[in-house]
Amino acid sequence: MKLILVLIALISIALVMGFPEMTYSQRVFLGYLGTFYMFAFLLAYSLRKRIKKLRKSKFLPGKSLKESLELHILTGLLGPAIILVHTSLSFEGLAGTSAGLMLVVVMSGITGRYIFNKVRKMERMLKKNKDAGGVANGTVALNGIEKMRSLLGRWRSVHIPLTTLFFITVVLHILSVYYY
Repeated sequence: MKLILVLIALISIALVMGFPEMTYSQRVFLGYLGTFYMFAFLLAYSLRKRIKKLRKSKFLPGKSLKESLELHILTGLLGPAIILVHTSLSFEGLAGTSAGLMLVVVMSGITGRYIFNKVRKMERMLKKNKDAGGVANGTVALNGIEKMRSLLGRWRSVHIPLTTLFFITVVLHILSVYYY
C-alpha cells in the first residue's frame, strides 16, 4: 500500500516539476488526487479508530490502527502539498478559504502529533522510573501526563471540527466548480 502511495507521489512530483506551465487539466487531476488522499485515507483512520467493527476491517486502508495512523499522517502531509500545487498558491474565494482551512488543519495535526509524542514519552519515563523503584517523582510525572492528556483532549475538540469544516468547504468547492 505504501509503495502505491509513493509511486503516486512520485508521479505527482513529476507533474509538479512543470508547475508554472501546468495545464488546467493537470491542475484538476492534482485536485482530484489530493482530495482523494485526504478523503480516503484521512477518513479511513478516523472511522477505524471510532467504530469498533471497522478496526479489523480489510476494506479500509491499513492493516491495523497503527498502520492507518501512519497512512493518515503521510497523506495528511502529501494530500495538502498536492492541493497547494492544484491551487497555484492562489487563495481567493471559496477555494482559497478551503486551502487556508487545509493549512490550519495540517498545522493542527502537527501540533496534535507533538502532544501525543510528549504523552507517550512521559508515560515511558514514568514506567522506567517505577521499574527502578522511584516513587517521589512518579506523582509529579503522573500529574504532567494527566495535563498533557487533557491538552490532547482539548486539541481533539478543536482539530475534529476544523477538519469537518474543511471537508465541507472542499465539497462546496467541488460542487461550485461543476455547477458554475
